[in-house]
Amino acid sequence: MGLKMIVATGSNFEIGIDDKLLWYLPEDMKYFKEQTLKSSFVIMGRKTFESLNSPFGLKDRYNLVLTNQEMSIDDRFKRLDTKTCLVYPLWENAVQDTSLCCKESWLIGGSQIYEAFIDYVDEIHWTQIEKSYPEANKFLTDKTIDKMTKEFDKGTIIKRCYDEKSDTHFTINVLKRIKQSP
Repeated sequence: MGLKMIVATGSNFEIGIDDKLLWYLPEDMKYFKEQTLKSSFVIMGRKTFESLNSPFGLKDRYNLVLTNQEMSIDDRFKRLDTKTCLVYPLWENAVQDTSLCCKESWLIGGSQIYEAFIDYVDEIHWTQIEKSYPEANKFLTDKTIDKMTKEFDKGTIIKRCYDEKSDTHFTINVLKRIKQSP
């Protein structure tokens, strides 16, 4: 299986506030969509899924929703479209199942999912935003940052961008694994 990770961070590795993005960068969202539409699955945590405000997940992609919560069908998931979304209570089961049927899958968040799967990731598509967001309360974990800096190359710049509306500079990079986790 080709497991990839796609993430955008502020300059202090912040990724969100209250399970929402801190920024709106149309060029980054376009890149995200272009990349993940080519995949077999997008893999996300329950909070990331809920932040989409759609019982169908991301359109035109198979969505794997991972959770540590007890997963009896409750009100939150009654309307879940089972043709495009699968819910896994155990993360390892999701990795095993996607490896049987998929040539490429994407981790799309949040921080616990990135940390849990970083050892399986082959490639990281990382949007580095040249701004800090003091209001942030969601960050990449130290483990994820450590693995990204020690086990992946410095990255190839795909695109340098400037969003005039938000006065924000950002760079989209692709990092490839150079060292496997022990």
